[in-house]
Amino acid sequence: MADWSHVMLATQALVNNATSSDELAEIARAHRSLWTEIAAHPKASDELLTWLARDGDMSVRALVTMRILRRDPADSEFEESDDPSPSVPTPLKPVSHEESAETAESRFQKLQQALQEAMEEVGQ
Repeated sequence: MADWSHVMLATQALVNNATSSDELAEIARAHRSLWTEIAAHPKASDELLTWLARDGDMSVRALVTMRILRRDPADSEFEESDDPSPSVPTPLKPVSHEESAETAESRFQKLQQALQEAMEEVGQ
C-alpha cells in the first residue's frame, strides 16, 4: 500500500490510468482537495463516484453528474450504495430495455435534484 499522505505522489497517481479504484479511494480519504481529479479518473468506480458526489462540493457533484449522464446505464457495473465509504461493490442485476430506460429517467431526476440542492447550498 502506497503512502498517499504526500500530495505530489497522490497527484502523480491521478494522471496514471493504471491507478486502481481502491487506490483512488485511499487518495480521496487522504486528500479532499483532489476529489475533482479523482472523480474525473477513468478508473473511479460507481461506488467511489457516489461517495464523492454525496460528500463533495458543487464542482465534484457536477462532474459526477456529467459522467453518469454521459454513459449508458447498461454499462454501469455497480449499484449505488448507502454505505458512507467505498468498500466492496454490489453487482447490478440484468434489466430489460424498458426497465433500463425507467432507471435512467429516475437517475436523471435524482441527479437533477441533487444538483439543484448543491446549487442552493452554494448560494446560501
